[in-house]
Amino acid sequence: MSGDPSVKVIVLDKGKELYKIVSLYVESEFETNVLHYESPNSIDDSENIDLKEALFVCDYTFILNFQSDFKSLGAKGYNRSFIILEDSLLFGDEEKREIETLLKEFKHSFCHRDLIKNQFVEMIEGMCGDAIPKVDLKYSKMSMDYFFKSKHALVDTYIKIGAEKFIKIVNRGDDVPEEVLEHITKKGVRFFYVKKVDFKECYRSIVDSLSERSSTKKGVEGSLTEQFTSIENVHTALKSLGVSEEVLEIADETVEIAKKTIQEQANLPAFLKEFLKNENYISELSTLTSYLAISCLSELPWGNPKNFTKFALASIIQDVALNDEELAKICHLDSEEFKNLNEADKTKVVEHPSKAVEILDHLEGMDQDIKDIVMQHHERPHGKGFPWGLKDNEINPLSNLYIICHEYAHRIITGGLNLANMKKIDQDFREMFSSGNYAKPYKAFLEVFRSKR
Repeated sequence: MSGDPSVKVIVLDKGKELYKIVSLYVESEFETNVLHYESPNSIDDSENIDLKEALFVCDYTFILNFQSDFKSLGAKGYNRSFIILEDSLLFGDEEKREIETLLKEFKHSFCHRDLIKNQFVEMIEGMCGDAIPKVDLKYSKMSMDYFFKSKHALVDTYIKIGAEKFIKIVNRGDDVPEEVLEHITKKGVRFFYVKKVDFKECYRSIVDSLSERSSTKKGVEGSLTEQFTSIENVHTALKSLGVSEEVLEIADETVEIAKKTIQEQANLPAFLKEFLKNENYISELSTLTSYLAISCLSELPWGNPKNFTKFALASIIQDVALNDEELAKICHLDSEEFKNLNEADKTKVVEHPSKAVEILDHLEGMDQDIKDIVMQHHERPHGKGFPWGLKDNEINPLSNLYIICHEYAHRIITGGLNLANMKKIDQDFREMFSSGNYAKPYKAFLEVFRSKR
């Protein structure tokens, strides 16, 4: 490694997206390596024998998930400092105090997770000073990995062969010759250099290809139609809540199978065909509930494709007996919204689960679990739900989990993904679902979303 090998930047993250962005930014400005580990305990001390100082970069949720591991970092034989990535959506004073308590022995700073290069580099300089040597003022450093992918030089590209000597190996717009790549790789070269005036021209395309943070993320706090009417925005919202890409892929496939199962019914009523075309609160609730339920079910022993499909089918049918989204938004009979309804609409709300099951009875392949979930999706702990006021031990175990996800989906669609609403949901859910037959599915729910709670 060029520069001082006793100072390193270490990215802690389960995936590699953050590592790729941080390494691009850091290695372009500093003569140091950026390392990646999936947890504090996975750090290989044999690789860091001469390490004097490490700057850790990680998301605040990562620290909360590995609290005991971070406490053990104090036993390491090198200085440690931290840049903690946060967001303005779910990161509040309580989370900040918890992080500061855990890292009270170490120098640390907070930075928004949507990294801006200049601000991020300045923060590193402020924390480390001269401990991490800067790249020559005229050049920026880029990992060869980015060139191996395209082998195309957007700008004039150099290698460094001495303390201050740079040699151009390829001109702007040309491909990097295979024999050049092979030769310098054998020589142990890890980085190319580009002039600082050219760096901005090429790094933006690299960042765009690495980052999954598309502009649709802005819709997370937007209107309902911006949030959940597209699968892309459902993905964005659920990723912000901690759902993995692998689980989302399973949910995608399952939801498509469920839709196809419904659409291919031989005697599908005309009104149901029209219902399935809707894009409103009812369809948003259906989509989000199914994705949430499948994500949670993947954490339980009964998480299998057959049960995933049951949840997806139930979510499509759950409100099919309602054609008024304002009525569909009523989840509790003690709410003012329900109390202010006329008697006819009250009857529609209370009876819509049983009416939906009547429709299921005329469709092929709908087993009893699906009917139970639809019938029970408005039941709540302590017999406070409807239509039957069932206690938790009287409910299908699949329904216990589905009810938690249905309530959560309703709350974040109507209340938004904002800190105040999320805090209220956390408080209410602990009171509602942490005991009885809801406790196990609630634990699975927390397991999925704990990284953003």
